[in-house]
Amino acid sequence: ELKILLNKLQSTLELHTDTMDFGELDPDVVVYPFLLFSSSRLLAQCSGCPTTSWWQLRNLFLQQQLQGSPASSIYARFEHLVECFGEGSPLCEFLEKSDLLTCHLRLELAQFYLYYKKIDQAQVALTEVVQLSGLNAQLSGCLGKRTKFQEFETAQLVLVVSKERKTAEKDQAPPESLPRIVPLVDSDLLEKVSYSDSAPAVSTTSLDQAILLNMGMLQLKSGPKADHVFSEEAFPYVNYVLSQPLSWPIQYKALLLRSLLEKGSVKR
Repeated sequence: ELKILLNKLQSTLELHTDTMDFGELDPDVVVYPFLLFSSSRLLAQCSGCPTTSWWQLRNLFLQQQLQGSPASSIYARFEHLVECFGEGSPLCEFLEKSDLLTCHLRLELAQFYLYYKKIDQAQVALTEVVQLSGLNAQLSGCLGKRTKFQEFETAQLVLVVSKERKTAEKDQAPPESLPRIVPLVDSDLLEKVSYSDSAPAVSTTSLDQAILLNMGMLQLKSGPKADHVFSEEAFPYVNYVLSQPLSWPIQYKALLLRSLLEKGSVKR
C-alpha cells in the first residue's frame, strides 16, 4: 500500500530528475527521487526555523553522496550555506544554548570538507569540535608485537586518548545488534597489535568515536593517495573505535574504513 501511495504522489507532484540540478541518480539506489527533490524544495521555502540551514546542509550532503563523485555545483551551494552560519545568524544564536549541538554541526562540516579534500577547512572544524568536546587524542609510540612468533618488541603507533570532562550520555547498543568483527584467523599475524606498556583505554561515547574516526580520515587524506605512512597513522584511530563497540553506524563506518586501509595487504 505504501508503494502505491508513493507512486501516486510522484505522479501528482510531477517532480523528475530533469527538473532539478541533482545529476544522474541510480534508480536502484534512489527508488523515489521525488522525496529527495521535495525535501530540497520544502527546505528552500522554509522560514522561521533556526535549524533550516543545517537541514539544508544535510540534504546537500545526501545529494553529494548519491552523485558518487565530487560535484562543484553542490560544493558552491555548500559554501553559500556555511556563510549563513556566521555570528548573528538564527542558527548561531540557537547553537549558543548547547555545546553538544555545536559539536555535531562542526563535525558534519568537517565530514563535508573531508569529502572534497579541503584539508585546511576540515582541520579548523575538527579543532573546534575537539575544544568543545574536551576530547584529546594524540599518536604516540609504544613497544609491541604484530606477529605470533615475533621475539623482540618493536616500536608501534598507538593512540593516546584523554578527556578533560565527562560526557553525560553513554549510549551503548546491544552487542548482538552491531556489525560483527570477523576474526582474522591468520597463522602469523595477531588479531591486533599487542602492546607491552600502553595506557588503558578511556571510555568513549558515540560522539567521541565519531570525532576519532574523522581525525583518522583527516590523517589519511592529508597525504598522497595510497601513501603507506599516512594509512598506518590512520589505523590507531580506527582500532581504538573498534575496541569499544557502541552504535551501529559508527561500528559500520569503522569496519568499512579498516577494510579500505587493509585492501592492499596480502595478509588481511
